[in-house]
Amino acid sequence: MVKIKILAFDTASNQVTVAFSDGNNIWQKNELLPRMQIEKMFPFIEDVLSKAKAKMSDIEAIAVGLGPGSFIGVRIGVVAAKTLAQFLKVPLVGVSTLDALSMQVSQPNEYIWSALDAYRQEIFFSCYKKGQTIVEAQAYKPSELCSKLKNYLPATVLGDGLVKYKDVFLEAFGDRLTIENSSNWYPRAESVLKLAAKRLENNDADDINKLEPIYGRAPDAKVQEVGSS
Repeated sequence: MVKIKILAFDTASNQVTVAFSDGNNIWQKNELLPRMQIEKMFPFIEDVLSKAKAKMSDIEAIAVGLGPGSFIGVRIGVVAAKTLAQFLKVPLVGVSTLDALSMQVSQPNEYIWSALDAYRQEIFFSCYKKGQTIVEAQAYKPSELCSKLKNYLPATVLGDGLVKYKDVFLEAFGDRLTIENSSNWYPRAESVLKLAAKRLENNDADDINKLEPIYGRAPDAKVQEVGSS
């Protein structure tokens, strides 16, 4: 991993998650706290830095999960990341939350499915093979996904979308589908950090003025556009 000090966080799901790396070790804090991203994110950052015996001024790069996920949560995370990167004058790297989630698989398979609860009876979904995205991140109805994914098996699926729709997937695909351990269903900042570190090794950071959340569905993106005008 690149030898710089990276602070990473993701607020796209019900899990508030923060991680810090000094280039050798990673400290992290993860806790399921629905709708508490604003209240808990900065205390979590302070806690993780304290455990690492680091200060805010030690941070050399910021990494953030871009979503898709909770509309408000994603916006909070991206705004916070931009604010910190500007204040500290350090590089900023945005990472798809679904990409980060896919790294948490403990039961590898030919295909990996990341599935986060999108509410509205939908799932934010992406499919991967050997680390490459096969099905782009988007919101889908579960029935639509089941008809779409017959050619992407055998697979391991993970994500909090399984809380509501695990039985739907199992009924459709049976033993061709492996359900990941539930301890890995929520995205962790450690995964965001590792993906960002790979990009930073190649000096590949984002333009802070152009980086935007991944909302995963047009209506949410439209709401954000109207609200910012």
